[in-house]
Amino acid sequence: LKYGPYSEFLKTKDDIILHQACRDGDNLLLLLEKIENERIMTNGRIMDRPDQQKPKQFTLISLHPDLTCDIIKNPIILSKPKNASKHGGQSLYWGAGLGVNQVCQMACNPSFIVIGNRSVLWIFDRKTNAITATIQIPVTTNMEIAMTNERLYILSPTRLMSMNFQGEDRQMIFDTERLDAQSEMDKKGQASCLHILPDDHLMFMGNWKIWTCNSDGSELKSCIRLPYGRYYALYDDGEGPLLSAAGDYNKNKNCIIYRVDIDKWKLD
Repeated sequence: LKYGPYSEFLKTKDDIILHQACRDGDNLLLLLEKIENERIMTNGRIMDRPDQQKPKQFTLISLHPDLTCDIIKNPIILSKPKNASKHGGQSLYWGAGLGVNQVCQMACNPSFIVIGNRSVLWIFDRKTNAITATIQIPVTTNMEIAMTNERLYILSPTRLMSMNFQGEDRQMIFDTERLDAQSEMDKKGQASCLHILPDDHLMFMGNWKIWTCNSDGSELKSCIRLPYGRYYALYDDGEGPLLSAAGDYNKNKNCIIYRVDIDKWKLD
Protein backbone atom coordinates (compact mmCIF):
# COMPACT_ATOMS: atom_id res chain seq x y z
CA LEU A 1 0.00 0.00 0.00
CA LYS A 2 2.65 2.52 0.96
CA TYR A 3 4.30 2.44 -2.46
CA GLY A 4 1.17 2.05 -4.58
CA PRO A 5 0.74 3.94 -7.89
CA TYR A 6 -1.21 6.80 -6.29
CA SER A 7 0.10 9.38 -8.76
CA GLU A 8 -1.45 7.31 -11.56
CA PHE A 9 -4.77 7.15 -9.73
CA LEU A 10 -4.86 10.92 -9.34
CA LYS A 11 -3.37 11.59 -12.82
CA THR A 12 -0.55 13.73 -11.46
CA LYS A 13 3.23 13.68 -11.41
CA ASP A 14 3.35 14.98 -7.85
CA ASP A 15 4.65 12.89 -4.98
CA ILE A 16 1.72 11.25 -3.18
CA ILE A 17 1.91 9.66 0.27
CA LEU A 18 -0.60 7.44 2.03
CA HIS A 19 -1.54 8.48 5.55
CA GLN A 20 -4.04 5.75 6.42
CA ALA A 21 -6.23 3.00 5.00
CA CYS A 22 -9.26 1.17 6.38
CA ARG A 23 -11.60 -1.57 5.23
CA ASP A 24 -14.86 -0.45 3.62
CA GLY A 25 -16.80 -3.60 2.74
CA ASP A 26 -14.91 -5.22 -0.13
CA ASN A 27 -12.99 -2.01 -0.81
CA LEU A 28 -10.30 -0.01 0.93
CA LEU A 29 -10.54 3.66 1.81
CA LEU A 30 -7.26 5.53 1.33
CA LEU A 31 -6.35 8.95 2.69
CA LEU A 32 -3.72 10.48 0.40
CA GLU A 33 -1.79 13.74 0.37
CA LYS A 34 0.23 15.55 -2.28
CA ILE A 35 3.56 16.75 -0.89
CA GLU A 36 3.79 20.51 -1.40
CA ASN A 37 7.03 22.39 -1.88
CA GLU A 38 6.36 24.20 1.40
CA ARG A 39 7.06 21.03 3.38
CA ILE A 40 10.56 20.11 4.53
CA MET A 41 12.35 16.93 5.56
CA THR A 42 13.73 16.93 9.11
CA ASN A 43 15.36 13.88 10.65
CA GLY A 44 13.60 11.61 8.17
CA ARG A 45 10.19 13.20 8.78
CA ILE A 46 8.18 15.38 6.43
CA MET A 47 7.05 18.44 8.39
CA ASP A 48 5.60 21.89 7.74
CA ARG A 49 7.72 24.96 7.70
CA PRO A 50 7.06 27.00 10.87
CA ASP A 51 5.35 29.79 8.90
CA GLN A 52 2.92 27.50 7.08
CA GLN A 53 -0.58 27.83 8.56
CA LYS A 54 -2.79 26.91 5.63
CA PRO A 55 -4.99 23.79 5.99
CA LYS A 56 -3.75 20.59 4.41
CA GLN A 57 -5.54 19.25 1.34
CA PHE A 58 -6.04 15.52 1.16
CA THR A 59 -7.75 13.09 -1.19
CA LEU A 60 -10.13 10.30 -0.19
CA ILE A 61 -10.34 7.41 -2.66
CA SER A 62 -12.01 4.02 -2.66
CA LEU A 63 -9.76 1.26 -3.96
CA HIS A 64 -11.49 -1.80 -5.44
CA PRO A 65 -10.12 -5.37 -5.42
CA ASP A 66 -9.25 -5.10 -9.13
CA LEU A 67 -7.11 -2.02 -8.29
CA THR A 68 -9.46 0.42 -9.97
CA CYS A 69 -10.55 3.32 -7.82
CA ASP A 70 -13.20 5.99 -7.30
CA ILE A 71 -12.36 9.43 -5.94
CA ILE A 72 -14.68 10.13 -3.02
CA LYS A 73 -13.49 13.67 -2.29
CA ASN A 74 -10.67 15.74 -3.77
CA PRO A 75 -9.64 17.90 -2.13
CA ILE A 76 -10.83 17.23 1.40
CA ILE A 77 -9.58 19.99 3.71
CA LEU A 78 -8.91 19.02 7.33
CA SER A 79 -8.76 22.24 9.32
CA LYS A 80 -8.25 22.39 13.07
CA PRO A 81 -11.22 23.57 15.18
CA LYS A 82 -11.57 27.34 15.55
CA ASN A 83 -11.57 26.99 19.33
CA ALA A 84 -8.58 24.64 19.43
CA SER A 85 -6.21 25.26 22.30
CA LYS A 86 -2.61 26.15 21.56
CA HIS A 87 -1.50 22.72 22.73
CA GLY A 88 -4.20 21.05 20.65
CA GLY A 89 -3.19 23.02 17.59
CA GLN A 90 0.45 22.09 17.97
CA SER A 91 -0.45 18.43 18.17
CA LEU A 92 -1.88 18.45 14.62
CA TYR A 93 1.32 16.97 13.22
CA TRP A 94 0.97 14.80 10.15
CA GLY A 95 3.66 12.16 9.82
CA ALA A 96 5.34 11.02 6.64
CA GLY A 97 2.76 8.42 5.75
CA LEU A 98 1.57 4.97 6.68
CA GLY A 99 4.30 2.77 8.14
CA VAL A 100 6.47 5.71 9.17
CA ASN A 101 4.50 7.86 11.61
CA GLN A 102 1.02 6.49 12.07
CA VAL A 103 -0.41 9.55 13.80
CA CYS A 104 -3.55 9.61 11.66
CA GLN A 105 -6.33 7.04 12.08
CA MET A 106 -9.45 6.37 10.03
CA ALA A 107 -12.64 4.32 10.31
CA CYS A 108 -15.92 4.17 8.42
CA ASN A 109 -19.46 2.82 8.29
CA PRO A 110 -22.06 3.18 5.49
CA SER A 111 -22.94 6.72 6.63
CA PHE A 112 -19.74 8.32 7.88
CA ILE A 113 -15.96 8.37 7.50
CA VAL A 114 -14.04 9.49 10.58
CA ILE A 115 -10.46 10.75 10.41
CA GLY A 116 -8.55 11.35 13.63
CA ASN A 117 -5.22 13.00 14.32
CA ARG A 118 -4.19 13.13 17.99
CA SER A 119 -6.53 15.84 19.34
CA VAL A 120 -9.04 16.31 16.50
CA LEU A 121 -11.68 14.19 14.76
CA TRP A 122 -13.19 15.09 11.39
CA ILE A 123 -16.61 13.58 10.58
CA PHE A 124 -17.24 13.16 6.84
CA ASP A 125 -20.88 12.57 5.89
CA ARG A 126 -21.04 10.26 2.87
CA LYS A 127 -24.52 11.47 1.89
CA THR A 128 -23.69 15.18 1.76
CA ASN A 129 -20.08 14.50 0.67
CA ALA A 130 -18.82 17.04 3.19
CA ILE A 131 -17.27 17.32 6.64
CA THR A 132 -20.16 17.94 9.02
CA ALA A 133 -18.28 18.10 12.35
CA THR A 134 -14.78 18.92 13.56
CA ILE A 135 -14.40 17.65 17.11
CA GLN A 136 -11.76 18.46 19.72
CA ILE A 137 -10.90 15.53 22.00
CA PRO A 138 -8.34 15.07 24.80
CA VAL A 139 -4.86 14.83 23.29
CA THR A 140 -4.11 11.16 22.85
CA THR A 141 -1.24 9.08 21.51
CA ASN A 142 -1.67 5.78 19.69
CA MET A 143 -5.28 6.65 18.90
CA GLU A 144 -7.54 3.90 17.58
CA ILE A 145 -11.00 4.53 16.13
CA ALA A 146 -13.94 2.15 15.76
CA MET A 147 -17.60 2.79 15.08
CA THR A 148 -21.05 1.27 14.97
CA ASN A 149 -23.96 2.80 13.07
CA GLU A 150 -24.82 4.87 16.14
CA ARG A 151 -21.62 5.61 18.09
CA LEU A 152 -17.97 6.48 17.66
CA TYR A 153 -15.27 4.99 19.92
CA ILE A 154 -11.75 6.31 20.56
CA LEU A 155 -9.19 4.15 22.34
CA SER A 156 -5.83 5.22 23.72
CA PRO A 157 -3.58 3.10 25.97
CA THR A 158 -5.19 4.65 29.07
CA ARG A 159 -8.71 5.65 27.97
CA LEU A 160 -11.76 4.41 26.05
CA MET A 161 -14.45 6.95 25.28
CA SER A 162 -17.51 7.10 23.05
CA MET A 163 -19.68 9.84 21.54
CA ASN A 164 -22.20 10.42 18.78
CA PHE A 165 -21.21 11.71 15.35
CA GLN A 166 -21.63 15.32 16.42
CA GLY A 167 -19.11 14.88 19.23
CA GLU A 168 -21.87 15.03 21.85
CA ASP A 169 -23.24 12.61 24.47
CA ARG A 170 -19.72 11.65 25.51
CA GLN A 171 -19.13 8.68 27.76
CA MET A 172 -15.93 7.47 29.40
CA ILE A 173 -15.87 3.67 29.47
CA PHE A 174 -12.57 3.55 31.33
CA ASP A 175 -9.97 6.16 32.19
CA THR A 176 -6.90 5.70 34.40
CA GLU A 177 -7.08 9.37 35.43
CA ARG A 178 -10.51 9.30 37.04
CA LEU A 179 -10.60 9.07 40.80
CA ASP A 180 -13.50 6.65 41.24
CA ALA A 181 -12.09 3.50 39.66
CA GLN A 182 -14.92 1.33 38.34
CA SER A 183 -12.90 -1.50 36.81
CA GLU A 184 -9.42 -2.96 36.61
CA MET A 185 -8.80 -0.88 33.47
CA ASP A 186 -9.42 2.31 35.47
CA LYS A 187 -6.73 1.32 37.92
CA LYS A 188 -4.07 0.27 35.46
CA GLY A 189 -4.90 0.72 31.81
CA GLN A 190 -2.66 -0.32 28.92
CA ALA A 191 -5.06 -0.99 26.07
CA SER A 192 -4.81 -1.53 22.30
CA CYS A 193 -6.45 -3.20 19.29
CA LEU A 194 -10.04 -1.93 19.42
CA HIS A 195 -12.60 -3.84 17.33
CA ILE A 196 -16.37 -3.99 16.90
CA LEU A 197 -17.92 -7.47 17.02
CA PRO A 198 -20.91 -8.43 14.81
CA ASP A 199 -23.33 -7.82 17.70
CA ASP A 200 -21.88 -4.31 18.20
CA HIS A 201 -19.99 -5.35 21.33
CA LEU A 202 -16.54 -3.81 21.71
CA MET A 203 -13.42 -5.95 22.02
CA PHE A 204 -9.90 -4.82 22.86
CA MET A 205 -6.72 -5.98 24.58
CA GLY A 206 -5.60 -4.62 27.94
CA ASN A 207 -3.35 -5.75 30.77
CA TRP A 208 -2.62 -9.12 29.12
CA LYS A 209 -6.32 -9.87 28.67
CA ILE A 210 -8.97 -9.67 25.95
CA TRP A 211 -11.89 -7.51 27.12
CA THR A 212 -15.42 -6.94 25.86
CA CYS A 213 -18.25 -4.56 26.73
CA ASN A 214 -21.61 -3.49 25.38
CA SER A 215 -21.82 -0.61 22.95
CA ASP A 216 -23.08 1.59 25.81
CA GLY A 217 -19.96 0.79 27.84
CA SER A 218 -21.71 -1.48 30.33
CA GLU A 219 -20.68 -5.00 31.31
CA LEU A 220 -16.96 -4.41 30.83
CA LYS A 221 -15.34 -7.77 31.50
CA SER A 222 -12.23 -9.79 30.68
CA CYS A 223 -12.87 -12.91 28.59
CA ILE A 224 -9.46 -14.43 27.87
CA ARG A 225 -6.20 -14.16 29.81
CA LEU A 226 -3.11 -14.07 27.58
CA PRO A 227 0.14 -15.73 28.72
CA TYR A 228 2.75 -13.16 29.62
CA GLY A 229 5.84 -12.74 27.49
CA ARG A 230 4.66 -12.52 23.88
CA TYR A 231 3.79 -9.62 21.59
CA TYR A 232 0.04 -9.78 20.89
CA ALA A 233 -2.20 -8.04 18.38
CA LEU A 234 -5.86 -8.44 17.43
CA TYR A 235 -6.97 -8.36 13.79
CA ASP A 236 -10.17 -8.86 11.84
CA ASP A 237 -9.94 -10.83 8.58
CA GLY A 238 -13.60 -10.22 7.75
CA GLU A 239 -14.77 -13.51 9.25
CA GLY A 240 -13.99 -12.77 12.87
CA PRO A 241 -11.18 -11.74 15.20
CA LEU A 242 -7.68 -13.19 14.92
CA LEU A 243 -4.95 -12.98 17.53
CA SER A 244 -1.28 -13.01 16.62
CA ALA A 245 1.20 -14.09 19.28
CA ALA A 246 4.66 -13.15 18.07
CA GLY A 247 8.07 -14.10 19.48
CA ASP A 248 8.47 -13.85 23.22
CA TYR A 249 10.85 -11.83 25.36
CA ASN A 250 13.23 -14.81 25.61
CA LYS A 251 14.12 -14.55 21.91
CA ASN A 252 11.71 -17.29 20.88
CA LYS A 253 11.10 -16.57 17.20
CA ASN A 254 8.03 -18.69 16.56
CA CYS A 255 4.69 -17.00 15.91
CA ILE A 256 1.16 -18.36 16.40
CA ILE A 257 -2.07 -17.14 14.77
CA TYR A 258 -5.26 -17.90 16.70
CA ARG A 259 -8.91 -17.65 15.76
CA VAL A 260 -10.79 -16.09 18.70
CA ASP A 261 -13.92 -18.15 19.39
CA ILE A 262 -16.27 -15.44 20.69
CA ASP A 263 -19.00 -17.96 21.60
CA LYS A 264 -16.84 -20.08 23.92
CA TRP A 265 -14.17 -17.41 24.48
CA LYS A 266 -11.21 -19.59 23.71
CA LEU A 267 -8.33 -19.52 21.26
CA ASP A 268 -8.20 -21.99 18.38
